[in-house]
Amino acid sequence: MGQQQLLLIVLGVIVVGIAIAAGMGLFSSNKEGSIKDELVNQNLAIGAAAQQFYSKPTSMGGGNQSFLGFGTTTAPLGKMAYTTNGTYGVGTGTTSQIVVTATPRTNLNYVWTATTTVQADTMWTTIQ
Repeated sequence: MGQQQLLLIVLGVIVVGIAIAAGMGLFSSNKEGSIKDELVNQNLAIGAAAQQFYSKPTSMGGGNQSFLGFGTTTAPLGKMAYTTNGTYGVGTGTTSQIVVTATPRTNLNYVWTATTTVQADTMWTTIQ
């Protein structure tokens, strides 16, 4: 092989290496965004369940216009308490509001949490 051909092979290997490194960086940032979306969506699902609990009368297993008791054995948080990417918790609510918190699994090494505040007719989420 001539020197020109060797130079082209080396240059090709360098370009492919740079492309692989850039792709890995993009994949990593997309993965974190995807996990954030999943945790927020699960928080909103739990919030919707809390709003249903709020509006049901006590005789039907609800809170009778109160969030008190949601997240205990009277409400179905058990199946929504964790996913492969995060764990979820419900703070002790008041009659008019409850807070749902999602934390990424520790093996993911993310330091933020998603917090959703739920009221009778509205919800909002912050990520810190």
